[in-house]
Amino acid sequence: MLAALGACGQAAVPVSATADQATNNEIVGPEVVLTQLFQALASEDYSLIESLVDESQLGLLTAIEVPDATAYFGYERDGLSAQARNNFWSAFATSMTGLVGSAEDISARIDRQFAADGTRFAIGRVRQGAVEISGDFVLRLVEDEWRLDPIATFGGAFVAPIRNWLRVIPPADVGRVSELLRRDAASWRLLGDLQTDENEAGITISSEVADLLVEIGAP
Repeated sequence: MLAALGACGQAAVPVSATADQATNNEIVGPEVVLTQLFQALASEDYSLIESLVDESQLGLLTAIEVPDATAYFGYERDGLSAQARNNFWSAFATSMTGLVGSAEDISARIDRQFAADGTRFAIGRVRQGAVEISGDFVLRLVEDEWRLDPIATFGGAFVAPIRNWLRVIPPADVGRVSELLRRDAASWRLLGDLQTDENEAGITISSEVADLLVEIGAP
């Protein structure tokens, strides 16, 4: 599944141009966070990613290959382990085209910001030099901090496996897992909304998301 992640209007803004907005108690902008994230990926400094990503979501995507919910509950309780984080982002970086060379060449732009289900989102793209890295990347404002939203960004590769996972984990765990999934219902809905009817894959993902929301009892 990790291998599938690579498929997934303003000028690019280098991190050096806007990093000082964190002073005076201002919120660091999403383009800065996205730039920092990909600089960390390019330099393989995965420990820096922890503060740039909603890792509670990443714990779900990491845990579903185990046929029980123990790992997921552990990540919810203790946070994502360094090994799990490194494995995920190493596989992701390997799958990307264009993510090679100096981290200093990386810049990001934010195409739009909007509110959905009471949550503030931003969608951006990333360049390394003259090469645009494939994919739209979704960030979410969490307690006045912009963080990458793994579900809205990568969830298309995981929604069907998550639905299957819910069928094989112990029945006693399904209720708790569904409760945790409902917490991120806004991200799942956005994932479905971002799909287009121009290709079969997008239609399938949108349908899978709608079915998942029903199955977990999301309002």
